[in-house]
Amino acid sequence: MLNYIFLFYLATTVTEKKNRQNLIHLVFLVSILLSITGIYQFIKGSVVAGTMVNTNILAGYLAMAIPATTGFILSFSSSINREFVKSHLFYLVGWLLMVACLFLTKSPGAIIGVVLGICVIVYFKQGKQVFIKFRYIFVVTAVAVVVLLLLKLRQLQVFDRLVWWWGTLKMVYQRPLIGVGLGGFETAYARYKLTGLNPSYPYNYFLQLAAEMGVVGLGAFLWFLFTVWKQIKFLFKDFNFFSFEVGVLGSIVAILSNNVIDYSLHIPANAILFWVLLGLLVTGKNSLEFSRKGGISVVPRQRLGKTNKLLLTGAIAFSIVGMAVGITRLSVANRHYQLGKRIFHIGNLENLVKVEKDDLEKAGFEYGRAINLDPLNSWYHHGLAGIYLARYWREGYLSYLDEAIIESREAAERMPYYGLFYANLSHLYKIKKDYKKAILYMESAIACDRQNSDYRQRIRELTERMRNGLDAENN
Repeated sequence: MLNYIFLFYLATTVTEKKNRQNLIHLVFLVSILLSITGIYQFIKGSVVAGTMVNTNILAGYLAMAIPATTGFILSFSSSINREFVKSHLFYLVGWLLMVACLFLTKSPGAIIGVVLGICVIVYFKQGKQVFIKFRYIFVVTAVAVVVLLLLKLRQLQVFDRLVWWWGTLKMVYQRPLIGVGLGGFETAYARYKLTGLNPSYPYNYFLQLAAEMGVVGLGAFLWFLFTVWKQIKFLFKDFNFFSFEVGVLGSIVAILSNNVIDYSLHIPANAILFWVLLGLLVTGKNSLEFSRKGGISVVPRQRLGKTNKLLLTGAIAFSIVGMAVGITRLSVANRHYQLGKRIFHIGNLENLVKVEKDDLEKAGFEYGRAINLDPLNSWYHHGLAGIYLARYWREGYLSYLDEAIIESREAAERMPYYGLFYANLSHLYKIKKDYKKAILYMESAIACDRQNSDYRQRIRELTERMRNGLDAENN
């Protein structure tokens, strides 16, 4: 997050209009290459993803690039005629390639976002009269968008997203102030999910921000956007003036609209472009004001004016809130873990001490709270696995043994080079008499700690037990 804030501030220091236009030009060229790659993939029958991971991420990038380049192209002239088309043919062809690739991604959120972004540009270019003059075209477009959404509603993935949103809202309800921590959504969601699916993202950027950073973090982000809006609302004052910054505003509207039903702003490539465009939009304020007055289009070399000071203060405040939330969560999680250890200390899962039922419940509660606050800590999962195993020995229910295996897997996934966790998994499967998996995990433990003679002895014992079991079945 701090890296993005830093990029935003760097973008606000690009004071010359020519340099800002060069940045948009670079985005335009990158988008053309991505679009050509995506169209080629479509022709070959592959997934249209460009060089991105999937189609949604590519669509999110194009959702920002298309409005920005639209404003960039329209800023060349006050009217579009044959001469304009001839002199700017390269830009127009590139723009058409991007639009074609966007539709090939079949991403409704990105398409609707681009439509809204283009509407913003048209509004500033022609005024509200254009919506009245071409009202039938806009009505047809709106109907097409509604039909597109209705067709999407019939697909299973739309239902899945609604379920994920509901699960995410449950997370926000349980942790409204500080959330589950940045990057902790995927792990924490498993405790709130309504179905068997466990997504990496809830397909709503704002919901995920609220789930990970609480309403405090979401409020800070929305306040930051509102602060930016206060700095650029001067655009409403004069419809006779048009600049490429209006296209950048269209890009911000497009990507924020898209991320109501998607997650592309969580991807670094898209997040970097978003924060840079946001910085360029703020920097363009002074340029537009000077141009309206008939002055030069270069902003005076004042690095931290009133606008930048306010925005930088907001950016720093947003970052401090994020860091404070993270540090607080880690501290409270460790406190709960230490309380759990005092009640029920675990060296390894093979040597559990006998504990009263009430103490097990208290220790289990503390370990569970620690995991909720910091789901990425392996030792918290290790502690909870010990609680489940102790309850299995005490009460005899196999479900407790299965829960112990799940928590031990979580621990091993977060510290994949620590042999103890694999040895614990081997022991748990040994209890279940699944010697094949027990041997597999013991081999992983040996791979992590090749000098441990105990692990080698135990794998020999497991191999012997499995052999004896097979012999008994054959007899």
